[in-house]
Amino acid sequence: MSSEGDILGFEGYIHVVNKRRFSTFPMCIVIVFCFLPVQLYAQTTAVPDKPERSAISLSLIPGVEIPFGSRAETYAVGGAIDVSIKYRFPAVPLLSVGGTVTYSLNPLKTGQMLSIAALSGDVSAQFQLGKRFLIAGFANVGPGIGILVREIDTVVAPGLCFGGGAALRFDISPAISIGLDAGYSGFLGVYDGLSVHLCASYSLPKREEASSRPLESVVIESGENEGVQFKSISTDTVFPVFHKYYDDKPIGTAELYNIESKPATDIKLSLLINRYMEMPKEMIIEDEIEPGETKRIDLYALFSEDILEINEGTKVPAEFTLEYRIEGQRYRKERIETVRVYNRNAMTWDDDRRAAAFVTAKDPAVMRIAKKIGGAVRSLGTSEVSMNLRIGMGLYETICLYGMDYVIDPSTPYTEYSENPMAVDFLQFPRQTLEFGAGDCDDLSILYCSLFEAIGIETAFITVPGHIFMAFALEMAPEQVRNRFSRTDELIFRNDKAWVPVETTRLDGSFQTAWQTAAKSWREANSRDQAGFFPVHEAWQTFEPVGLPGDASIALPSEETILEHYVAEHAAYVEREIFPQVEELESAITQWQNNERYVKRYINKLGILYARYGLTDIAVTQFERLLVISPDYVPAIINIGNLHYLKPDMESALQYYEQAYEIDPANPQAVLNMARCNHELENYGSVKKLYEQLSQLDRELAEQFSYLDLRGEEAARAAAAGGAGEIIVWDEEEDSGGEF
Repeated sequence: MSSEGDILGFEGYIHVVNKRRFSTFPMCIVIVFCFLPVQLYAQTTAVPDKPERSAISLSLIPGVEIPFGSRAETYAVGGAIDVSIKYRFPAVPLLSVGGTVTYSLNPLKTGQMLSIAALSGDVSAQFQLGKRFLIAGFANVGPGIGILVREIDTVVAPGLCFGGGAALRFDISPAISIGLDAGYSGFLGVYDGLSVHLCASYSLPKREEASSRPLESVVIESGENEGVQFKSISTDTVFPVFHKYYDDKPIGTAELYNIESKPATDIKLSLLINRYMEMPKEMIIEDEIEPGETKRIDLYALFSEDILEINEGTKVPAEFTLEYRIEGQRYRKERIETVRVYNRNAMTWDDDRRAAAFVTAKDPAVMRIAKKIGGAVRSLGTSEVSMNLRIGMGLYETICLYGMDYVIDPSTPYTEYSENPMAVDFLQFPRQTLEFGAGDCDDLSILYCSLFEAIGIETAFITVPGHIFMAFALEMAPEQVRNRFSRTDELIFRNDKAWVPVETTRLDGSFQTAWQTAAKSWREANSRDQAGFFPVHEAWQTFEPVGLPGDASIALPSEETILEHYVAEHAAYVEREIFPQVEELESAITQWQNNERYVKRYINKLGILYARYGLTDIAVTQFERLLVISPDYVPAIINIGNLHYLKPDMESALQYYEQAYEIDPANPQAVLNMARCNHELENYGSVKKLYEQLSQLDRELAEQFSYLDLRGEEAARAAAAGGAGEIIVWDEEEDSGGEF
């Protein structure tokens, strides 16, 4: 410009003397808004985990103004300072709008000074580069005032200010940024220039509730050489059969190292193995990791049952995701490691309780066999023989008749592998042993335990050097067992229970042989402190049983054949139990043959012994023998009535009880049994009178059979609850001191 008139000729709007039209501003607008679609596309396709900033920020922008084009002939280099406020749209984070207050000093080469003050509206588009850098394109336009200071006066006139350009920002923290702006600035018809500005921005504190998404969802991907590092990851080999165990028992460890100068907080490490885990398993670290500190973390995994489909050992990728917070910002780091998984039958013997995980009592095939045999033998045999013992006989005979073979696995023999706790053994699930028809000592022990557990009978594993077998619990208290069993040395008394040991590999003999063999092994090893006893229920608390996928149809021998062998085994056991007692009683009868009182007492005891073990015919013979000696001998009459009660033949039993009552009306057993028969015959009027009489004669006996004071279903439930319905009260004279 050659004169002041060329600079300021204002009448409402500024007109330039030489009538030039400036095209730089429209071009900036075009550049910025051509850039917007590119940014919008990048925003929708980029990883969403970028730094979270407040929606409102303040900036201070000092810089220099360099005259542009023909204006360079009139103006010298000047300066400017901008103060701006911007609002970023949460829904479209790449767009911001705001306002800027600008004041610039533009010296003329003639020595005069043009000051421009403007208030403009801004629009910008930004794009995140990596973790801390941001680039943006911007444009602004708004009213301004030009002030020209001359020697003689000052000219003030309004005008239109506009500009545009690009910016580069670096985030020092989520709240503070610094950067560099470059672009065009102009005062329409008066000034055109290139501007270069430094920028310092501060984002106002962001309220959590105002955010369109929670803080936890805004995560920055942490680089390899920053933040918290994976110093090491170590994983054990996974055994599928223990997939429940790893939920709260570690499968390995990870070491995390903080290389930053600030502590890391809110640390969360998650592990995911696709296909075999339905969701990541999270490990939360309560403590901070201080700068330079290494923290060790146990790794856990909750596997699905799909892992039991692994028949051969394999390797699988494990995805580790680490999230943490430093100075309020959340970061994430990922890492892939390889984990080795054994086949579903693999196990080590470093803890003998591990075998309990294979005891799948709820396997459909196992339950069908156990319930079928258990139901069949319950009605056969005498109540004097423990119910659990009778079921044990039936299951043993079933497995033997099934054709099960004891076969030592040449590749993983228990004898050798039990001596090396970390050697990987191959154990069969019960259904597999049934399908294969063979197994070694651990496989057969697992099968037996599963069959017993399927019908509610507790079991245990017994280990001796180089061998494993099992035991099952009796339903009676230890003191009852000691009184009833003749050979208590063949039992194991542990955990307030009496246990019957069974040598599961003895498949060619009798149940008693398998029992006696196991008892001998236990006694010998236990005397040398070399025997281990591991109740399955206790082991399940650590090593839960698993469900093997699928089912199998197992063809058992006929029920008739199984029961035939069971009855023979039961009879052999009864003979073994009563033989020494019979011999002793017969000896006493001979010894006291000249004393009728004692002879009657011991013959009665002999008859009761036979009756308790179900040898009814022999028992009747003994009681009738007594009636020949003494026709009015009340105990013999009552006990014959008891045999009729067991058939059950209530009317015949009642006749014998009434006969005894006529001889001895004060006999509590006679009164009790008359009441029981009448209760079964539903003669409740007679029952009431008899029960009142019993209460006077023997209050304790009346309380034991209190169900007699009830009727119908209520009486049946009371009798079953107390077990009184199955009790037979034999009339037995007690021995006096010093006698037999």
